[in-house]
Amino acid sequence: MSDLHIHFSGDVSSGATLHINVPATGAIAAQLTQLKELMTMNFQEATDAVKAQTALLGKIATESTATLQKVADLQTVIDSMNQAGQTVPQELADAITALAAQAKAVDDLVPDAP
Repeated sequence: MSDLHIHFSGDVSSGATLHINVPATGAIAAQLTQLKELMTMNFQEATDAVKAQTALLGKIATESTATLQKVADLQTVIDSMNQAGQTVPQELADAITALAAQAKAVDDLVPDAP
């Protein structure tokens, strides 16, 4: 045998079994180093991807919250106008209600920050 062969068996979440067939050529140290570099690189890539997605979700949550606040501010203006006896066009009130519903739908899709 001249190659290093590694096989995993079993469910990784419950503990996997690692089988290593060691080559008789004495090149195992170099092959293990290469394997370690590949595993480390893949883990680092996965870590970077998770960090990027977490940052994106944080940004989406922040922007969604800001949008909801702007909708609430608009609703406050309409409520103030109504209390002052000013007429708010029904189309404007309906548009704000629709905007609020859409903003909430988007906010509901994004998990809140921990």
